[in-house]
Amino acid sequence: MYENEYGKIENGQQPYVTPPTGGGYSDYTGYTAGPDMIYNNQVPPKKKTGRIVGACIALTLVGLMIGTGITYAYMNGFNILHKKADTVAEESTGLSLTEKPEHIELSKNENEEAMKVDDLPTTSVGSTMSVTQIAENCMPSVVAITNNSVTEIQDFFGRTYTYDSSGEGSGVIIAQTDDELLILTNYHVVEDNKSLSVVFSWEEDVDEIDEEDVIYATVKDYDKERDIAVISIPISSLSNDVLSKISIATVGSSDDLKLGEQVVAIGNALGYGQSVTTGIVSALNRHFTDERGNVDENAYIQTDAAINFGNSGGALFNMKGELIGINTAMMDSSVAENMGLAIPISDVTGEVESMMNQETRETVSDNERGYLGINIVDVTSEISETYGLPEGIYVSNVAHGSGAEAAGIEKENIITGINGREIKTSEELTNFLSKYKKGETVTVTIAYRTDDGYETKDVEVTLGNSPT
Repeated sequence: MYENEYGKIENGQQPYVTPPTGGGYSDYTGYTAGPDMIYNNQVPPKKKTGRIVGACIALTLVGLMIGTGITYAYMNGFNILHKKADTVAEESTGLSLTEKPEHIELSKNENEEAMKVDDLPTTSVGSTMSVTQIAENCMPSVVAITNNSVTEIQDFFGRTYTYDSSGEGSGVIIAQTDDELLILTNYHVVEDNKSLSVVFSWEEDVDEIDEEDVIYATVKDYDKERDIAVISIPISSLSNDVLSKISIATVGSSDDLKLGEQVVAIGNALGYGQSVTTGIVSALNRHFTDERGNVDENAYIQTDAAINFGNSGGALFNMKGELIGINTAMMDSSVAENMGLAIPISDVTGEVESMMNQETRETVSDNERGYLGINIVDVTSEISETYGLPEGIYVSNVAHGSGAEAAGIEKENIITGINGREIKTSEELTNFLSKYKKGETVTVTIAYRTDDGYETKDVEVTLGNSPT
């Protein structure tokens, strides 16, 4: 316990919700589910030679590489693939927008003509294609994403160390406005990022990109529970040559999928650049349960198309070249062969369109950053179940004169949301606030105790200065 001008602060509490270095999205532990599902943004270290052998070893040594800087989280049998390596079309189709859209929507392959911001090509031509045609037409809409982050580890004696790390994943271009290019990916691809870099499909060897050619992206919005995120690239950072080569994916209907239907998966397999695999729809509406008996919110498409390391966030296309799924995970080959999983696009269309219309915010500097003025402790699911508390962020202290105090937030309140977003951990809260300046106002949802249990309400908090 220590003390500052705002009072005593106990170990484990976070004065004024001080944001972590880098301001990335973090604290995502993935799912814990049935046998060995692997999230596919965990890529084994790449070598310039022996790639086939290296790939085989990576698949058999999943989970055994922590000592060399690669961390693999597990889903109670489903492996979450996340590399933590040391430092390192037609006018009537496509995801298209109005000239100055008030609301951006995903455009489907329908009869009505979709208006577009530019003459950016879309990927679908609306008729059945061969795998070769789909690769040619759709690959320009798929990108490779590198998550540069800081990893924290603890040794046997409890000492904490940090080191730079990176993870590879994929994404799908879903829209372009006058100001930004929008890419859909998995949340676990962009979680805990210090920075995100994007490589386009024609740049085959992602290791050979010159620093001046690296394109950086920002997380626009995300849905942690559904494991989806939208990231944004400023149009100003893209050359005319790049804009002429990329395309926007056309969204199909995953609701219309049938068992045995052929599909094509495209993504940044093994972090080597875009690759194409094909297979069939093996099953629909696959649900998985975590170790506490909670059912995963997603009902996955199961396919035997190869979904490899680095494919997370990549595209699953039908044979019309329409995006019908976001590749997310694979079964560990020691448990099952040829069992890849994708999030059905129709299940998340509403969430994705909402994300596309959120304001894009950059992380602000430390001296500009706004603070609530509280000390907090996480109410985990285990604590929630044991003590009957709402899951969220327990307020252990409110600083005198802070924005939180002025808004009526009190000690022992539990924060459950901010600006309409459900929030469960202090890291989520600090990462969210890292994009807001002092003087700005946020809406905080708090749970407060009554004689009948807990009730919730929203309060408006004007963010204040950082603690001295």
